[in-house]
Amino acid sequence: MSVEPGNRVGIRDVAHAAGVHPSTVSRALKEPGRVSESVREHVLQVAQTLGYRPNLAARALTSQVSTIVPLLVPQVTNPFFAELASVAEAEMRSNGLHLMLCSTGNSQELEENFLEEMLALQAPLCILTPSDNTRFARLRELGRSMVVVLVDRVPDGLDPPLPSVMVDQAEGVGLALDHLYGLGHRAIAHLAGPQHALTARLRLGAYLTWMTDRGLAPNVIDAEFEFDDGRQAAMDWLGQRPHATAVLAANDLCAVGFMAGLSAVGIHVPSEVSIVGFDGLELGSYTAPGLTTVAQPIEAIAREAAAIGLSLSRRDGDEQPAQRVLHAKLVVRGSTTVPRRDVP
Repeated sequence: MSVEPGNRVGIRDVAHAAGVHPSTVSRALKEPGRVSESVREHVLQVAQTLGYRPNLAARALTSQVSTIVPLLVPQVTNPFFAELASVAEAEMRSNGLHLMLCSTGNSQELEENFLEEMLALQAPLCILTPSDNTRFARLRELGRSMVVVLVDRVPDGLDPPLPSVMVDQAEGVGLALDHLYGLGHRAIAHLAGPQHALTARLRLGAYLTWMTDRGLAPNVIDAEFEFDDGRQAAMDWLGQRPHATAVLAANDLCAVGFMAGLSAVGIHVPSEVSIVGFDGLELGSYTAPGLTTVAQPIEAIAREAAAIGLSLSRRDGDEQPAQRVLHAKLVVRGSTTVPRRDVP
């Protein structure tokens, strides 16, 4: 039997070609224990020959549950979210589900549109990094029909709380600053990320508190989260004749960009300026020198979010919203050292 180009091969096509009833094909594909091994192998061979692919949307309508799990992030090009998606995809696949990566562009409207579409497809759960303007009341409404687990940018004081996984940002900033302070640095600048992003605000706030508590003068450099932003920030900062001996960046991407900007004008890292990033991306191990960084447990974030979402969607665990706070660790590489004595 042949199927005309452009026409989707269905179960009835496979059944006709295999000489069996459509219900037999269905059992062979979904419940192999209910048919003999010889029948199953015959059906699978015919299905492969015809190019049969299961219709996941139709399956969702029939079973009233989809195998598609959306992961909504502000930007898919950010390596942090790419690494998060890689682990989450493996977790979902091991549970017979399919991860769909969606970029909201940090837009509340796109975020809600994606969620509505996934709800219509009967998605069992969604993992979401909120946009800057997320309507959490709306998330609670959607949560009555689909489990929504927040990751990374989770605001304090949500009442009632939503399922979430985040890292203690203030603790992570403290690890970096304690490291620099222990090396002898006192003039420590902060390459702050975009203040519309919750994580950037939390890191800046922790930096300001840490510096003030020790009687040190804060030095904030404005930047975004991207490589080019870090490089441009280095140029702008140097134009102000800074006296800082060390810089804590809001993330690894802008830290690497900042290092590139310094290198372009002959300033050596770390002998002239020490640099610390934040995230713990694999990228930091490839730079020269290697980037000292506050490593967020990206794999654990993804695994915890998947475990919470799957448990709540199956109602086989604690049905109360679970909030997990994880801990970062400092990874020391070659971008930090003791300060030069001739720099005030």
